[in-house]
Amino acid sequence: MEKSGKETYNTTIEENYYKDIIDGVLLCDSCGRWYPIVNSIYVLLPDIFRDEKVNIEFLTKYKTQLPETIVNNGKPFNLGTI
Repeated sequence: MEKSGKETYNTTIEENYYKDIIDGVLLCDSCGRWYPIVNSIYVLLPDIFRDEKVNIEFLTKYKTQLPETIVNNGKPFNLGTI
């Protein structure tokens, strides 16, 4: 999800298996929760352990590259409520 010309992936796990994702988001279609990928680390924490400030900063940094549903309606944090 960098503006340096790298591709944005929205594919199945099998297709992404051999790709190194530096920064990105995992989205649960069932509950609407999103989980950041930062420096190739998947941050899969329960809501009570997530840092709102860090998550809002992540959304702000990538808001033009993320789907509007995550930016404005994603759980547990989004930019639509601030």
